Order: sequence, then C-alpha cells, then structure tokens
Amino acid sequence: MRRSSRSVCACIAESYRKRYFSAHFISKLSDSDMENSETQVWRDFALACEYLNFSDH
Repeated sequence: MRRSSRSVCACIAESYRKRYFSAHFISKLSDSDMENSETQVWRDFALACEYLNFSDH
C-alpha cells in the first residue's frame, strides 16, 4: 500500500517533467491512475480483513 500510494505522486511529478512530450505525459498520468487504483484495492482488502476500521478506510 505504501509503495503504490507513493508511486502516484512520483508518476505525476515525472509526467510534469515530460509535459512537452504528450504521449509520455499521458502515459505517466495513466500509470499514476493505475497506482491510485491499486492503492484503493489494498485499502479495500485491509478493510475486508479487518486490518482497518471503516472510519480509517
């Protein structure tokens, strides 16, 4: 969960650096969205396994 959540910010930063190259920019933003979805899945698993309570989720 830590890796994927931190990767969101890193991918956004990398996409900003490549903003003049539209294909690379879009690719990195897509990677960021993918990492964000992965983080959400891990949060859902943690809730389902009762590692987190609902308010922390």
